[in-house]
Amino acid sequence: MVKEINVAEAKRCFSEVMGRVVYGGDEYIITRRGKPMVAIVKPEYLELSQSKKQKEKGLIQIVGKFNDSQEFVEDLEKIYSLRGSLKDREVAL
Repeated sequence: MVKEINVAEAKRCFSEVMGRVVYGGDEYIITRRGKPMVAIVKPEYLELSQSKKQKEKGLIQIVGKFNDSQEFVEDLEKIYSLRGSLKDREVAL
């Protein structure tokens, strides 16, 4: 179960929070002024998350890296334009 607590409360009862995470399976989101700042979870969950990231290979690694790159968009348009001019090649979007 994910529980939300503020920084002051987390400081006051940090040992209890740790115990509830380790022994009770709870997860905590620590907030500052209502904004989520960090999460406290079991180390196994962090390891699982990191192993999933390492499995991402190939093009999936660059997804989102070029969202704001106008040069990248222009290069893609040139490639599609060039491919479209080839007579024996269909361009699929």
